[in-house]
Amino acid sequence: MPSTKQLEVDNASLSKEVNDLKDERESIRTLLSKLGEEVKNKQTREEELEKEVESLTTAALEVFYEFWKAYPEGNFDYLGESKSVYLDFCVAQTAVENLEATTSTAPADQSNEIPAAQSVEPPAPSDQGNPYQEPGLLLFEYFSLFYVCLFGP
Repeated sequence: MPSTKQLEVDNASLSKEVNDLKDERESIRTLLSKLGEEVKNKQTREEELEKEVESLTTAALEVFYEFWKAYPEGNFDYLGESKSVYLDFCVAQTAVENLEATTSTAPADQSNEIPAAQSVEPPAPSDQGNPYQEPGLLLFEYFSLFYVCLFGP
């Protein structure tokens, strides 16, 4: 049977181990709390960046649309796989503008007819000249504006 002195030594040793475990548990709780705050901050930052990307994407589409309106027969192969997305947006935006223009200029006493959606195709590229030839200063200005909107000044 262990002596009282041995039990006191064992008790002191176990008390120290319990206190160490309590300290470790508190450290882990603090770390977990800090990590939770960090995750929340990163989620907030991610949401902000998603909104910024959405805003920049919208701006890029709008700038490209203005460029496309000014130079519809341009060669847009530099857009790569996203070329069809940009051109589809331009077609849709043109249809919306045509519909708005038709609606705003329509007489007030018109019947409740809903106008049929129009299919607006971009103008076919002309066969005149080299499609890779620089079209001039206007193209450069629009492309510069497009680049600034995408990548910043």
